Amino acid sequence: MAQGRKREKTWRLIPRVQEIGFFNGVMATRQRLITVALSATAAELLVIYLVSTWMRATSGAPMSNVLIIALSLTGLLVAAYLDALVIGDLFFPGRWRERILAGGQLEPQDWEEEQAFVKEYNAPFFVIFFILLFGLYGLSQLLTNRFLAYYQDLGFALTLMRSDDPDDRLMGLEEMVNPLREQSWQNESLHAHIADLVDDDDPRVQAMAAYVAGRLDVVSAADGILEAFRHSDDDTVRADAAMALGRLEWEKSVAYTANALRSPDLSEAVALGILRGFSFSQDERAGSSVMVLLESCATKSPPQACSKEVVEAAFYALRKMKHEAGRSVAMSYLRSERELEERCAAADALRYIATGDDIPELQRAFSEVTPDDECAYAQWRYHEEKAIDVTEKEPLRAKLLRAIGNRKIFETYEWIWAVGADEKENDTTRKVAEQYAREMLAAYETRKH
Repeated sequence: MAQGRKREKTWRLIPRVQEIGFFNGVMATRQRLITVALSATAAELLVIYLVSTWMRATSGAPMSNVLIIALSLTGLLVAAYLDALVIGDLFFPGRWRERILAGGQLEPQDWEEEQAFVKEYNAPFFVIFFILLFGLYGLSQLLTNRFLAYYQDLGFALTLMRSDDPDDRLMGLEEMVNPLREQSWQNESLHAHIADLVDDDDPRVQAMAAYVAGRLDVVSAADGILEAFRHSDDDTVRADAAMALGRLEWEKSVAYTANALRSPDLSEAVALGILRGFSFSQDERAGSSVMVLLESCATKSPPQACSKEVVEAAFYALRKMKHEAGRSVAMSYLRSERELEERCAAADALRYIATGDDIPELQRAFSEVTPDDECAYAQWRYHEEKAIDVTEKEPLRAKLLRAIGNRKIFETYEWIWAVGADEKENDTTRKVAEQYAREMLAAYETRKH
């Protein structure tokens, strides 16, 4: 056989400590090992505390933070390993530390030591190592008030918001509107950061900050949002600011947003933002301005903001306000020369704001509509939130019938019953009529008894 053949290494589930070879220089004496281990542990805990304090308050470099956190956790591994070596030296028999330094080749001095040399204590060592590692991790989290959990839930987003890069600031705001972060939405530090970003130099960040402030109910940002609405040259910023003000129900803003809605130079985006803000706040004081806009949109020379979407949003706002004074303008939009989408939006609003005095006019409008005039869904989505149905899908006749039926006037029972009995009528409209007829009859029978 050839001489000098190398001994093949076998795979081991639990590695041998002497083969790892870490920190052999530190293990030269027990005193040195204990001193270094205690110093490393104390230094590591101090570093983690200082790092967490800095990252909570001032850090604006997200990638650097990730690297520093990774290095800090690596430091815990080192400290736990050194502490495990100390425990092994103190409690494992048979000059365990010296055997590790000698690579397991140390000669026993007596029979008891020879028996002790049979065991290498690799498994107990690693059990102790992992116990110490988790213990140090728990202690570090106790000292830093659960910093890693905080950083995952909120700290990373705040770091992004403090970044010099507007893309990072935008990402931080987008991160916080995730419903998974809802438990942190009332954090005062978060609210302060959002309020600051409402005045950001980047219009994208400013618009998103206004949206997030409205979504998270950051009332402290309301004055800044109002200033952004009044003075920004960016339509997206003004639109998001108007919606946020409505969502915050900031009463001081109604005069400004309602007055802006009357401007002939208003853009479609800003008009939609203002109207959607009114639908959030449901402040009836703005109703007259919404009516003025709708009246101007019905003229032969409407303002540039008068799109179908704006008209739909305006009627939706009147509907949410339950602004009965808007009945007349809504009735005017039921005329056959108006676009079907506008007539549908007006009919949807009348379901909530019509009165008994409007019934003859509603019945006339019903007779002028064909059974096949179908209203389509009209929706809008506020960023990534659930879509809002501005107009519901059903025949226009069904909407007009609902506007009459919702008044709950028994004198309309026979008319409604006749609609339900008409075989030429649309099936959906007939079902709506049958529903109202049953409800009216039941209410009448109840009053009789």
